[in-house]
Amino acid sequence: MSPPPLLEVVGYGLGFLGSVAWIPQIYKIITTKKGDGLPLQMFLVVDVITTLISAFCIRSGFPYSMFLEVVLTNCQIFLIQVLARYYLADYSKMLGFIVFKLVYVAVLGLLPFNYVQLSMGCLLPVMIINRSREVYKNYKAKTMGKLNPTSLAIQQVQFTGRLITALFTDEAKGFMLPMCINVFFQTIVSIQYLIYGGEKINEKKE
Repeated sequence: MSPPPLLEVVGYGLGFLGSVAWIPQIYKIITTKKGDGLPLQMFLVVDVITTLISAFCIRSGFPYSMFLEVVLTNCQIFLIQVLARYYLADYSKMLGFIVFKLVYVAVLGLLPFNYVQLSMGCLLPVMIINRSREVYKNYKAKTMGKLNPTSLAIQQVQFTGRLITALFTDEAKGFMLPMCINVFFQTIVSIQYLIYGGEKINEKKE
């Protein structure tokens, strides 16, 4: 079933906007030359998830319009981790992460496709655990650290836009549950930022 043309344009436009969601965060890291105050463990899990989704969509032959922003988000998350580790002078973990990423991408490219499909089935509990930890950590710290509010707001738009298009796109019906969960948790995170604000902490290296 094809979505109404206007809704399709709006939905994909929002999805494309989300593809640049983390650029403000990258800009902040580069201009301040600081990588502290960021949930790098959370970013690592997001990187693993978005890399797997990208590999699955590419190998499934899905049209790029369905998942291009996931690939672009993955690239931005990767860059955030590298830059943050660099400015934290945590070079060993930075290099270790780069090597891990290269090996992970190679494995996903060479692994029989049925194993990639099987791995996709594990994403939902991993995503729920990761996002629950993120929400709890924000609640406990009563601050969002150095997360960029513009990036958070654009992500809210991205997830909501993708959910809209999924309602009218048969190929995306299988992603409805994780999309709904993403919108749910992102809404909580956005509300937390409005309540707690950012900065005010000096976190240890993760």
